[in-house]
Amino acid sequence: MCHCGSTDFARGMCRRHYDQARFSGGMDVQGWSKSEPLDSRLSRRVDDSAGPEACWPWTGATDGQGYGHFRFQGRFLKAHRVSYSLAVGEIEDGYEIDHQCRNKRCCNPSHLRLATHKQNLENLSGALSNNRTGVRGVSFQRGKYVARVRHNGVSHYVGTFSTLEMASDAVVSKRNELFTHNDSDRILPS
Repeated sequence: MCHCGSTDFARGMCRRHYDQARFSGGMDVQGWSKSEPLDSRLSRRVDDSAGPEACWPWTGATDGQGYGHFRFQGRFLKAHRVSYSLAVGEIEDGYEIDHQCRNKRCCNPSHLRLATHKQNLENLSGALSNNRTGVRGVSFQRGKYVARVRHNGVSHYVGTFSTLEMASDAVVSKRNELFTHNDSDRILPS
């Protein structure tokens, strides 16, 4: 119910009061205001209760790719980009924000880093959905496992192997040689 007693339409307001708040820009009803600062808009939807080392998931709406987003001053902003900008500084043109934790909803600035598009793609985990071997960069052809790594638009042939494990080790080694942001390949088994 809206504060006027009418049926709830959106953000705890009836249709008339919602439209008034939306178009006037100055009405504050049940904690919502168009003039609310960017940092408080972000913090309302980020769950940072797990501590500074854990992921801080976005609890609001997501876009079609699974990234948290919200509307601010007439345009949609990605939550992780806003979080990084507020904690570290402005994001230069031509750069993206890479989730080191690979959690698209994470807004913890310590899990985010500045990266080029190529570097961001290097930090993928696992194989593509159409890969039948389940190992990134390995395909199965004529009874053998073929290992290839793409880097700067060039496909690097790594070799043909009789076992999936050998092919997997070979592509990981080649990615470590060529890539700079492939964190999962660089993690040593314990």
